[in-house]
Amino acid sequence: RRAHRRHPTSCTEALIAYHERELAPYKVPLSVVVADLYKVMWTEELMGEGQVRDAYAADASAGREGIRRLMSQPGMSMRATGEEDWAFLIGLCDQSVQEEYE
Repeated sequence: RRAHRRHPTSCTEALIAYHERELAPYKVPLSVVVADLYKVMWTEELMGEGQVRDAYAADASAGREGIRRLMSQPGMSMRATGEEDWAFLIGLCDQSVQEEYE
């Protein structure tokens, strides 16, 4: 369960369950392509004291734990988003977005 009060299920739990239920029986690996680890990189020391720390410390910690769990699962991996990934995603967008990307 997630420490954050707004959403009861972590994305890590959902991804692991999906992999175990749908992919692992067929020996299909799951690679999570990460676009941004923004809050995960925050540490309590960097956040200082106050509202920011109070609001995001638990999320940042949960994100780091989620990465550790995903990386330790057999058949699961993580990698950063590459240029070919961005090109694929932009190719799914409206023409105006594609033009802005070029």
